[in-house]
Amino acid sequence: MDGQPLDWGKIMRKFNRNKLTAMELMVMVYDKNKVPCRLVIETVDDEEYGKRLEKARMKAKSMKVGITESHKKKLRLNTYLTNVDSSILPITAIRKTYYLRWQVELIFKTWKSVFAINKIKKVKKERLECHLLAKLMWILINYRLFNTCNAHVKAQDNMQGMSVLIFFKRCRKFAASLKQVLLKRKSIST
Repeated sequence: MDGQPLDWGKIMRKFNRNKLTAMELMVMVYDKNKVPCRLVIETVDDEEYGKRLEKARMKAKSMKVGITESHKKKLRLNTYLTNVDSSILPITAIRKTYYLRWQVELIFKTWKSVFAINKIKKVKKERLECHLLAKLMWILINYRLFNTCNAHVKAQDNMQGMSVLIFFKRCRKFAASLKQVLLKRKSIST
């Protein structure tokens, strides 16, 4: 681009005129030390647009403001910014790649917020390794429990599912009780 902001109306007209579902633009990011990137834009279906518009209306109402036409146009689009060349990451694979990336980020966010894997005291290397290994084992046990419970929920109603973050928070909350049950110091009914 030439340093000008994107004209979302012009982009929407191009989508409509050419009946596109996705397109790619070369853009520059940052004011200083500009970096060339690919901006991949794709349209969303009417149902998703309706959900986004309703959510935007509720937010605008709570803030006592309106929704601009430009914002409404942006709600019709998914945008992905990348510096990966199109020969490596084609436009057809970008959504799936970003979805997987987001899932990995959610897992690490969960590990940090629930299991505090980023908080480590200054200790000897061996103790650190043991501590980290124990945390990772605890994570795997909880993740196995999550997958089992989530599969059960999905078997009842395929449209339902569980949040990994909420499940892990609950597991942490009941970890002491689970430990007592596993050590057979407490029965499940108590």
